[in-house]
Amino acid sequence: MPDASSLFRATVLSGLLMAHAVFAVAAPGGPRTARTLSERPALGLIVRMTDDATPADWDRMNRIAGLTGSSARERGPRSRVIGANRLLGASEARDLAQRLSREPGVDWVEPNTRERRLQALVSPNDPFFTSGQQWWLKPVSGSDSNVLADRLRGVPGIQTAWSQSTGSASSVIAVLDTGYTVHPELQIGGRVINGYDFVSDVEYANDGNGRDASALDPGDWVSSQDRTNNPGLFDTCEIEDSSWHGSIIAGQLAGLTNNGSGVAAMQWA
Repeated sequence: MPDASSLFRATVLSGLLMAHAVFAVAAPGGPRTARTLSERPALGLIVRMTDDATPADWDRMNRIAGLTGSSARERGPRSRVIGANRLLGASEARDLAQRLSREPGVDWVEPNTRERRLQALVSPNDPFFTSGQQWWLKPVSGSDSNVLADRLRGVPGIQTAWSQSTGSASSVIAVLDTGYTVHPELQIGGRVINGYDFVSDVEYANDGNGRDASALDPGDWVSSQDRTNNPGLFDTCEIEDSSWHGSIIAGQLAGLTNNGSGVAAMQWA
């Protein structure tokens, strides 16, 4: 492999579509729009003070919010749920939270809304996912009693997130990697916006020129001929085939998903 400081053949693949925070649920009867936290009624407000609060501080919070006489639940010396027995409409809770957050000594205020129960896990039908090879997309699970391969405690929990949303086609990200190759799971639906090749040294570029407006990956292999012909550049490199790493990352982020072929990506939009 080329030395990272000088031989990294990096091109930019910009414009891959990726998951964004929207709140939608894939239910058995079809997609169902869920209310966001800001649209749900609240049982009081969660108030966090910047310093340990006194009874007078909490009386002031209740008075300003119009919740005097309502119940409260302590959450430590600086935090309390005020109006815990008072059902507030979504807009009322939002307005009160904004009003209290402007008061001196207040760190933050949030409506005390209930988290929506997660729906059944969403499972795309892509064979690399269904076979378990894309273990990093699975929910967080496992314990020390599991074999090492089944201790999924460090995964990001993408499959759990799919219960909330499977993505948005309006989001665009850029990937700095080895570029991308032409592949149906990336090309269908215009999932790639061409980027730029930032490799200025022709010897390392593998495409016969330096910087250009093509993010296609020509390959980052190092052959025995490379080392023989130019030992000053390649003598410390391992002889190996191309990694196509940029295409792998692109597929994980934005590959066509739930089409019964190849891999599943983080977003489906």
